[in-house]
Order: sequence, then C-alpha cells, then structure tokens
Amino acid sequence: MKPSITYISQTKIVNIGDTVELICSVVADRGDTILWEKANGNIFISLKTTKIIPTDRFSTKFDPKSSSYKLEIKGIQESDEGIYRCQIISDTIVEKAEVELFVRRQPIIHDNSTLSEVATEGQNVTMVCYASGYPTPEIWWSRLDNSTLPSKQIVHKGNTLEFSPVYKKDDGTYHCSASNRVGKSVRRRVSLQVLPVPIDHAHEGLPDLDV
Repeated sequence: MKPSITYISQTKIVNIGDTVELICSVVADRGDTILWEKANGNIFISLKTTKIIPTDRFSTKFDPKSSSYKLEIKGIQESDEGIYRCQIISDTIVEKAEVELFVRRQPIIHDNSTLSEVATEGQNVTMVCYASGYPTPEIWWSRLDNSTLPSKQIVHKGNTLEFSPVYKKDDGTYHCSASNRVGKSVRRRVSLQVLPVPIDHAHEGLPDLDV
C-alpha cells in the first residue's frame, strides 16, 4: 500500500487567543512515520501522537474513523502564524501536505515611516507611512486641522503623501492612520516644515500657486 495524504485542512484565519485544529488524513502502514512540523524554521511538533515541541499549547491526537492526525493549537499567539506541514515518511517515499495559518493582528506603524520633514518652498516632498498587520491595513493621510491635502481632498489613501511642489500653506502637522478592522486603528503625527525660498532665489523656479 502506497502511503498518501488524502486530506489536509484548508487555510485557517484565526484571532489571537483562539484554538485551532489542523487535520491531516492519511493512508499509511503501521510502521510509517507521521510527522507534524512548522515549515517556517523547521520546528518539529509531533511524531504521530507524541509531542516533540516543548509547549502545552500544542497537542496531536489520532482519529481512527477518519485515519486523521489532528493537530490542536490553543491560545493562538502571533508567532504561531506560518505554514504547517504534515508528512508521511516510509522506507520508500515521503509524502507531504501543507496548510497555512494566518493570525489576525491589529496594525502597527513602523519606525521607518516619516516622522518629520523640512523642505524649502518649491521642492518636491514625499512622506511615507509603513504599516503591517493582518489583514493588510489600509493607510490614510489627513491634516491635523482637516484642511485639504495636495490631492484637493481632506483624506488621502495610500502609504505615500506627495507634494509636487510643496508650498508654505502645506506647512503643518499631518496624520498617518492605519486600520484593518482588527482592534483599534493606529495613528502617527508627521510634521512638515516649509522654509521660505532664499531672497536671491525667491522668484526662480517656483510654480504659481493656485488660489
């Protein structure tokens, strides 16, 4: 009898603190090795129903009716996200199947985002906001005083805010906000200081300002 995996759980999306069960149904001989592992980092979890990983949050049980090895993970943590692999290892063949586990997490704005910018009027300026989370967060820009942005809107969607060029009226405080409907949205202040053009260059190369 050729060893085979007849079923593997579909992609799972869970919340922090949840319990999830991953199922691997097999056709295998008694002497074949059945292994659950986390593919990210090659972390061995269980050998048949014997736990290898040193944590009580993971357990594996065998269901003889469906010939399935069921991996249960309790108290889901962000670090549990990744690809889980079920393997049958026999004398002649290795069969593998994988299931991906995603953990919902609220967005965070990364420190490599723009915190402040100083520019001379007439220069081009790009402010950047980087955020992560699952699902992928949406990023919005706005001004502290709710005045319009370069796009002529009060809010602008996207991780960059561009001024081509920047004018004195753009001087002020901006908000970069990230939201993915998991927990609360997060927001960071970004300051933009616009310096006047030096007197001897005040009339060189500065586009007309729309009124």
